[in-house]
Parts: sequence; C-alpha cells; structure tokens
Amino acid sequence: MRTVEELLFITLRAGLGAELSPGVEACADDALWEQVINLARKQGTLAICQDGLVRLMNEGVDTGIGKQLRRSWFSRSVSYERQYEKYTKVLSSLAGLYDKEGFKMMTMKGYGMSLLYPTPQHRPCGDIDIWLFGRQKKADLMLRKKYSVGIDDSHHIHSVFKANGITIENHYDFFNPYSYASNRRVNELLTELATVDQCGTLDLDGRTVYIPSADFNALYLVRHAAQHFAAIEITLRHLLDWGFFCKAHGSDVDWDRMLPLIESLNMDRFLHAIDAILVDYLGFSESCFPPIKRDYDLEARVLESIIAPEYPDDAKPSRGLFRILIWKLRRWSSNLWKQRIVYNESPLRTFLSQILSHILKPGTIKS
Repeated sequence: MRTVEELLFITLRAGLGAELSPGVEACADDALWEQVINLARKQGTLAICQDGLVRLMNEGVDTGIGKQLRRSWFSRSVSYERQYEKYTKVLSSLAGLYDKEGFKMMTMKGYGMSLLYPTPQHRPCGDIDIWLFGRQKKADLMLRKKYSVGIDDSHHIHSVFKANGITIENHYDFFNPYSYASNRRVNELLTELATVDQCGTLDLDGRTVYIPSADFNALYLVRHAAQHFAAIEITLRHLLDWGFFCKAHGSDVDWDRMLPLIESLNMDRFLHAIDAILVDYLGFSESCFPPIKRDYDLEARVLESIIAPEYPDDAKPSRGLFRILIWKLRRWSSNLWKQRIVYNESPLRTFLSQILSHILKPGTIKS
C-alpha cells in the first residue's frame, strides 16, 4: 500500500497536469485517504490534489476511496472556489476605491500567482498584500478619516485592516529590516523594481490592478519563501508559486543580474534545492529554471522539513507568554541549519536583531 506522502505526490502531480507514470497505482483505504486530505490541506494543495484524484479515476486508476469521502473532498474544493470569488471581489473593490481616491495599487503574491495555475480558483488565497508605491501612510490616513476604517499599526513592514472579512496588508516595506540586516538591502532593491512603469496591469471587473515585474517577483518570491522556511515553515504551495512563475515568466527575468544577487544574499543553495524538488517530485521541466546545482542530501532535508516540519506553527502554545517564548526559542535553535542556507548573518547577530525587532513591536512576540 502507498504511503501518505506517495499518495500526496501522485494526486498532486496528476492535478497539476504532469505526465503520469506508466502503470501508476494509488489504491488505498479511506483511513489513509483521510491522512492524505489532511496533509494536502496543510500543504495548500487540497483542491489541486482533488483535481488529481478525479483525473486518476477518469484514467482508470483504482484509488480505493469511498464515495462519501470523495464527496466530502469535493465540497472542500468548492469552498476554495467560493473563497476565491470573495477574494477577487474584495481585491477589485479595493482597487476601485484607491483609484477613486487617486492611488495606484499593486498586489503581490496571491491573485497574480493564482492566474499561473491550471485552475486559479484552486490556489488558496488568504491575505491580500498590496503596495501603493510609497503612499501607504497617506492612504491609511484617508481610510481612517473618510471611511472610518480601523487600521492596525502593530506589525512590521505593513499596516493591517479588514475588508469584508479579508485581511489587507498595506506594505510600506517588503521584509522586516530589524530582524535581518540584509533585509534592508533587499527592500532597497525591491523598491527600485516596484515602480509603476515597471509593473504590468490586470483588468479586474473594470478596475486596474498592478502586478510586479518579473525581476521583482524573482527576488521577492525567493526571499519570501526563504524567510518563512528559516523562521517557521513553508508548504508545497510556496514551491508551486515559484515553479509556475518560472514556467510562465522565467524567460523575462534578468538572471544575469538576479542569480549573482541571490548568491550574494546566500540563498542560492535554498533556491537550487526547491528547483530540484519541483523537478523531481512535482513534474516541472528542468528547463523552466536556471541551471540547478544538485545537492541531494540538502534537497532531501529541505523536502522533509516542508512535509513534516519539526516545529509546525499550529503546534505553538496558544497562551502563556513564557511558554510561547520557550517554544519559539527551541524552534529558532532547531532552525539554525535553515538560516545558514538563506541568510548571510551570524546566528548571534540574528538573535540580537530579532530581540530588537520584538521590542520595537511587542505585539509580534505572540504572533
């Protein structure tokens, strides 16, 4: 019988449209499929794996899954589609409001990435990250005064407010400059790349939404995934964002500039590892990516940490400041090997910087 991880990758590859292995077999009982569903949910691939299950069954593969569980899985995928519809409506309305008030709005990650997937509605979308081209403070002041919007300023790099239940993160920076000194350099580079004339545009229900340039995304997506990997965890959905971006826009990236930059920031080993995982496990062509330098041991360790992180965020204590701090310290210590393949700062400097970061924004201690 297949393992949970094997079934996850079989259904995920099928859902992504990858070529199926000859004689592929995915037979399992409902108890095992329940574990696959739970793991797919955690990995941000629940609806894509459901697409894969349907494809496997249509191609005559014996899955062994019961009718009731299939229906339950399908209903969860439908909920993704409904949430996506709500998400896009909020994004469109927000762009329209800002345009009315004289602001241009760029969206990062979420919606723009979803459009690169086989079924955009099946990429989970959570928060909406926006960039107002350096006018974040003026826009927040306008929302407070004119529309009585409550805005939370307790976070680094962005303010936060809600729109129809969707969290909006209005960025004035891209990465926390207090937690890692190298983030200051990354922020400067991204700000140079995040100008209106370098952006593309999308028409969303008649409203103009700006999307980042290929060079911006090449740096931003790698840094974003690396940061989450080193600090907490990442999922296969982070890898798919990168894979689909490279597949669609890799030829538009100035790799002669970006690769030395990624290497100077010490993220090259991490980048090669996730590229290799996308090729070996998720069916992407190696031609989608810059030349991959293989390190099989590191690739296996990175993949294991993605599938089964030692300190997953949902295991963090829900209350008790001391318990939270001890748990975070243990996770930080356990993740030192990750920091060494995504940052070029020393662990001691990082530790002191992050203490300062929490002092400046005390609310981030529990987050």
